Amino acid sequence: MENEYKLNTTPLKSELAIVKQWLYDEYLKLNCQSGFYCNWEIIEKGFSQNKVFIYLLKNNPVGFALWCEHEGCVNMQILAVSPSMRHLGIGKAFVEMLCDFFRMNETFAIKCYCSPKESVSFWEGKMRFIQYPNIKYSKSELTFYKPLIHTTPFAAKPNPINKLELWDDEPHMTNHKAPKWCWNINVNLQSNPIIHPCNSNWNLRLTRNGEIVKDDKIKYFTNRIKSIEKDDFLYIDSLL
Repeated sequence: MENEYKLNTTPLKSELAIVKQWLYDEYLKLNCQSGFYCNWEIIEKGFSQNKVFIYLLKNNPVGFALWCEHEGCVNMQILAVSPSMRHLGIGKAFVEMLCDFFRMNETFAIKCYCSPKESVSFWEGKMRFIQYPNIKYSKSELTFYKPLIHTTPFAAKPNPINKLELWDDEPHMTNHKAPKWCWNINVNLQSNPIIHPCNSNWNLRLTRNGEIVKDDKIKYFTNRIKSIEKDDFLYIDSLL
């Protein structure tokens, strides 16, 4: 049965037309109040830019995704399954196939905005996406992400000798305040980078061999850490 499903990364116009029809039918059923048909112009534009993938069952479109990419992170703008095929596990299988595809194409994370709000149970509950912290930049509490590569986990017991600490505020607001997140850095960061949503003005502190090497805003760390920001993520795979 699994072999009957296929991710089409170069869909045909005829396949897109089928997607359009079931989006339109759903739009009418919902009294033109919701659904993704109202985004059709955006979907068509994405199709012309090769940013629409279609999920096929026996060559019949049962799902589609509109996405964009920036600095190695994919933003899943719209993902939908045909109304007649929902609650059958197709959405989960579709997202897993997308994750595999983007991972193979050197994407380090996928993020999405959960609209409608009810989709949180799918992205967070079934797909194990993680809710964004409040990084400002107008990011909603309904924004979620998932790393696609192995990462260095948060430190349950911070190493006082070699660690990286992150606060969710600017340096002048962090006096006598414990860091929000901490990672031990006596690991291979190239194989397991540190990946976490961030605001470039947040305070970051690097401690090596028991001494504070730098304690400043993330955006001022470029002389100590390579590849420190990608998209709106802290991304560290090497220390200088």
